[in-house]
Amino acid sequence: MLTKVLEILQQAGYRIVPPPLKVVDIDFQSDFFAVLIGPQNQQSMIVVLDSSRTQIEVARRRINALVTTLDRSGSEIPLTLVLITSESDISKSAQLDTICRVIRVTDASNPQYDLRPLLPLALPEPAEPLPSALPWLFKNLGPPTEDRFEILLAEIAKRGVTQ
Repeated sequence: MLTKVLEILQQAGYRIVPPPLKVVDIDFQSDFFAVLIGPQNQQSMIVVLDSSRTQIEVARRRINALVTTLDRSGSEIPLTLVLITSESDISKSAQLDTICRVIRVTDASNPQYDLRPLLPLALPEPAEPLPSALPWLFKNLGPPTEDRFEILLAEIAKRGVTQ
């Protein structure tokens, strides 16, 4: 599932940080399965860990060390931990929420669902503009009259929305 998670994040514009990850002369690359930055030109950092390969307490210490180093270096890069875990281990990883943002990936069949907070929104294509309502309005107003309300209504409708 690790490779699928990395593939989804890379398709969303995140880039893998080539080893070694050094922050103020401290090497963190061996501590994490993968580290990504992005998406695109944004400078957020994503750390990927698998709870089946790294114990939660070890992960907590590693993340805490990285956060402390980033903080002491004056970095303002937001850090997110993508933790691949099982539903039964979620409560064990709750302590990580106090250190950084944690996205838990529990669904091996559809990891993209759990990664939604990190993925860009997919907006629908714009719909065709609606046709003008003026022909319908004139048809339903009936024959022209000298009624000032109908004339004013038609004039306002022609102008459209204004502030």
